[in-house]
Amino acid sequence: MAKNKVAWFFTLVFLCSCSAEKDQESTFAPKLISLQGVERSLQFHSYVYVPTDADDASIRLAINRQLKTAFGFFNQSKLAVNDIDFAKKMAPTSWKREVLTVIDTQNPTSPSYQIQRVDFDYQDQVLASNETANTHVLTMTLLAGAYEAQERELYTDCADEFGAQTGIFWRDFRFQLPSCQMRIENESKEIQSALQELAGETGVTSSAEVNRWFITVQAKLGPEIRANRTASPEYGRLFGFSAPKDKLIIYVFGGVDFSGQDANDDLGKENLKFLRRMHQTHPDMKIVPQLESAQNLFDRWTYLEFDIQVNRHDTSKTIAVEIRSFYGNDTGTEEEKRAAHARFQEAFWNADIFIYNGHSHLGASMLHPSLYQAEHFHERYQLMVINSCSSFTYYRQGFFDQKPGGVKNLDMIVNGGTSAILNSGEVLANFLNGLFEQKNYEELLESMHLADGGEFDELRVVDGE
Repeated sequence: MAKNKVAWFFTLVFLCSCSAEKDQESTFAPKLISLQGVERSLQFHSYVYVPTDADDASIRLAINRQLKTAFGFFNQSKLAVNDIDFAKKMAPTSWKREVLTVIDTQNPTSPSYQIQRVDFDYQDQVLASNETANTHVLTMTLLAGAYEAQERELYTDCADEFGAQTGIFWRDFRFQLPSCQMRIENESKEIQSALQELAGETGVTSSAEVNRWFITVQAKLGPEIRANRTASPEYGRLFGFSAPKDKLIIYVFGGVDFSGQDANDDLGKENLKFLRRMHQTHPDMKIVPQLESAQNLFDRWTYLEFDIQVNRHDTSKTIAVEIRSFYGNDTGTEEEKRAAHARFQEAFWNADIFIYNGHSHLGASMLHPSLYQAEHFHERYQLMVINSCSSFTYYRQGFFDQKPGGVKNLDMIVNGGTSAILNSGEVLANFLNGLFEQKNYEELLESMHLADGGEFDELRVVDGE
């Protein structure tokens, strides 16, 4: 999560089911509701080279390896894709395959060999910032082949100072840098020169082409698709008007910034701010145990208990609220990972509202949907809140896939862009208090945006039925 105005790769995800009518299930088609962005289609053409005997799984892996290198550019361009596994839903029947003979034009005596070229079209619906309204075509360069082998060399010219961590160059790749552009131009000249030597020959390609490090594509953005912002969470189901319920159970998980043992850990302080803010707005709240500092929060549960009065047309009722808050690591040692997995699994089953505030760890935390099964989720209506980097891309689709009933029982508010650590506790408190007041999604998004100072283009968005 970001701590200042120049923040990268952090996303807030809230998962909730919504309805147009306050006591009925939604009749809206799944579309994205956002104050800062809109839904748009994205498509472009590219290709990969694979061995002639490569199976579909190997081809899909090669395609995904290439497409992941667009992530950094999309993030900079304020676009959020549906899934970091770009190629997951591609149909192999849509691929065009061609076996070619590879000739080394620089060494004519070298033996030729065969390779398979696979052309594909990438198509998806993305979340695009309002700032992209006048953008219809994006020119971008992707990394080709097994670029991991050249990672150290590529970092020198094709990454900024933000990263330089082994294994994540796909995130840090910056083809726009002048030093990288020079590499791209020089490679293009070599490929064109080899192509001229092979002019007139069919079924062949050059080793310069096959071994290329870069491939430039033209991506097209479709028209804007805007949903009805006045849709609301399904309050009838959430508060027990449509089915008996006497308690609203909310799990709030706070991740660790650097060290939970440090009382100045920024995420620890935000968790404490959240608890204090909830106590300010609900002074009759019972807190177990009583807390004095962020350090006292680490690796322990804190329960908040209070009642709220809710109304539905001519019906009024009192419902008990129980917030089960935990601040601790969700990555780290194997023991810490197992413990985090167990906590999340418990929450997925018991929670009416699930909230996570922390880091995404590039989607590699114990929160990732692939670590759970549909049996870990109940079929009731549920809201999930995940405040972390790019969780629109890392988590959103996976939770829809795992949740029984999918979008019928789950909506999501997700940030496709940057969210901040600073004031994130206030963001979460505003969200919950807005729910207790039965605000619609436009009102909820606005209150959350104001809570973080309104300075970040977090691309916060609602998704669901």
